[in-house]
Amino acid sequence: GRKMTTAELRDNLLTFIVAGHETTALTLSWALYLCAFDPEVQARAQAEAKARELYQADPKRFEAPERVQARHILIIPTGDREAARKEATEVRKLAAAPGADFEALVLKYSDDPAKAASLGNLGYITRDSVVESFGKAAFALKPGQVSEVVESPHGFHVIRVDAHAPAGVRPFEEVKPMLIGQAKQQVLLDARRREVEAVLKEASYDPAAGKALVRPPAAGQTPR
Repeated sequence: GRKMTTAELRDNLLTFIVAGHETTALTLSWALYLCAFDPEVQARAQAEAKARELYQADPKRFEAPERVQARHILIIPTGDREAARKEATEVRKLAAAPGADFEALVLKYSDDPAKAASLGNLGYITRDSVVESFGKAAFALKPGQVSEVVESPHGFHVIRVDAHAPAGVRPFEEVKPMLIGQAKQQVLLDARRREVEAVLKEASYDPAAGKALVRPPAAGQTPR
């Protein structure tokens, strides 16, 4: 059927508020908001500014220990552990060669089941978020360097570090996607609240109007 206009939604919302039908009024208020605004446009326009406000209000919330952004190629032993170590050593030579395409080597050699999506990227890690041998090797590297073969309970790793972040407050750009997600929800809720409050200012409760909206039960039915 035909979609209701904003004016029609407001009229219906006022009617149900006056009649005391709170549940229906709440549903209509959300429909009115969706009709009157493009919530995604509203959110995008305001979310980044709101996100920056959240960041600046409590920077200590975003303190982080020293971290490195690491990728790895994982060779998992399937029987002969020394054979797996030898394979990892050969892969390491390829990865350390000038101009090596580390991501291509990940796809070709790594046994990590997530390699197709991650290309070996583990994101930012801390010393405590990985096994000791992996962390010790990764934090000894400078950005762009490739480790020697590292043994862990998971198998044999060839690690490349892409970036190093010292301990301190994480920069806004790093936490921006997370904060924008939080801010968009707040922007949408605030906009909905303002619209409902504006309609409520025009409403007054009328018991007679409420009774008029209630359909009398059919013959033989029990009123609810």
